[in-house]
Amino acid sequence: MFIVDGIKSYGASLPLEIPTAIFKSAVYSFGVSMLFVKDIRMAQMASIGASVVALVDALTLPIFRYFLADQYGDLEWYQHTAAILINLSIAQTLIEATTKLHEGVGFSRINLIAVAGIIVSLDLFFYGFNKHGTSHARAYLYP
Repeated sequence: MFIVDGIKSYGASLPLEIPTAIFKSAVYSFGVSMLFVKDIRMAQMASIGASVVALVDALTLPIFRYFLADQYGDLEWYQHTAAILINLSIAQTLIEATTKLHEGVGFSRINLIAVAGIIVSLDLFFYGFNKHGTSHARAYLYP
């Protein structure tokens, strides 16, 4: 019963907006990629990458909350940054392991580092060094 209770607790602590975050991530990333790159394959890759990152982020959020958050469920900026980097690494590993989308479109470790830098920079720009709440799923813009 301990495992069943753990699964129920994990399921109850997942954010409710997971489909919305995935949809926003896919649409925004596709739109921005089409605006700047004007290549449908690159836009699709950005859309898929953003969707996977948003899903991984939502699924790992309860784990980070359990181990790192304070009594109010908030993360410090450096904990939030570490969570973003871990989620990006997991998402890239999933994409590379399950698809061939990364072949021929420059989906590499360099790209992962650049995307991580962009996401962390934007996060710090908008939220600063304040604590980050962990109750909502986040949408990602994946360039």
